[in-house]
Amino acid sequence: MRLGFLGCGTIAAAVVHGLAGRGHDITVSERSEATSTTLVSLYPEVSRAPINR
Repeated sequence: MRLGFLGCGTIAAAVVHGLAGRGHDITVSERSEATSTTLVSLYPEVSRAPINR
C-alpha cells in the first residue's frame, strides 16, 4: 500500500515507525526536516516529498 503523510510531527512519525517494515511504500513531507530526514535514514521504504514553495 502507498501511504503519504502531510506534516511530519510526533504522531506522523509514530505511525511511520509502526508501519515501516510491513511492505508499505511511505512518503513523508519535509515540513519537519529533522524528523523526515531521520525517518528516511531509518527505513528504506520511506521517502521524502519536497514542499512546493
